[in-house]
Amino acid sequence: MKFNKLLALIGEFREKPWEFRMKLFSLDYASNWSGGIWSPTNNYIEVSSCLTAFSDLENIQINPIEDRYIGRLVPNRIYDHTQDVCDILKHHDLEYEIQEKIILIKVQ
Repeated sequence: MKFNKLLALIGEFREKPWEFRMKLFSLDYASNWSGGIWSPTNNYIEVSSCLTAFSDLENIQINPIEDRYIGRLVPNRIYDHTQDVCDILKHHDLEYEIQEKIILIKVQ
């Protein structure tokens, strides 16, 4: 079942420097970007203080570009983790697509 794969995936994403948001079927827009993604129970997912049932979820979006603050006098460092995210998604056998550097995981 795809939800079991997503639950395992969420566990792997717990300490990663990527940003996440989700798109619900009932809304025309996605949630705000968040530094974390959680599944408090097997039927729900939470991103950016937005808790929803898996059944209401259209897709999960991942921003794999990390903009790391180094210091006041040093420019931020940009890291592209796209390949790392894609490798994890392939390992969990999940379908995804990349749109304008954002990785979309279709849930339904």
